[in-house]
Amino acid sequence: MAQAEAIAQSLQQMLPAHAEELLEVSLRAGDFHSARDYSERLLAIDPANIEWISKRAKLELAAGNLGEALRFADKGLGIDSENEEVLELRAAALKKLRTLLATVGREADDTP
Repeated sequence: MAQAEAIAQSLQQMLPAHAEELLEVSLRAGDFHSARDYSERLLAIDPANIEWISKRAKLELAAGNLGEALRFADKGLGIDSENEEVLELRAAALKKLRTLLATVGREADDTP
C-alpha cells in the first residue's frame, strides 16, 4: 500500500512538467481540446499559478473564446495586477471583442 501511494505521489509531481509541455505543444498545433484538458489538469493542482492562468487565457484567446479569455485574464490580474503578459492578453481579447461587436453592429445595420 505504501509503495502504491509513493508511486501515485511521484506521478503527481511529474504531471505538471509534462502537462505544461503537452499544453504548449497542443496549443502550437491548434489542438485546443487537448490543450484545454492539460490546462485544467495543471490548474487543478495549483489554481493560483499565474503562469498557468496566463497560458489558459492565451489558449482561450487563440480558440476564439473571448469571454473565457477575459475570465482567465481577470483571474490572473486578481493575483498579479501588474503582470504584463496577462495585461496584454486581456487587451487583445477586448480588442477582438470590440471588433466582433462592431462587425455584428454593421451587419445589423445592413439588414432591411
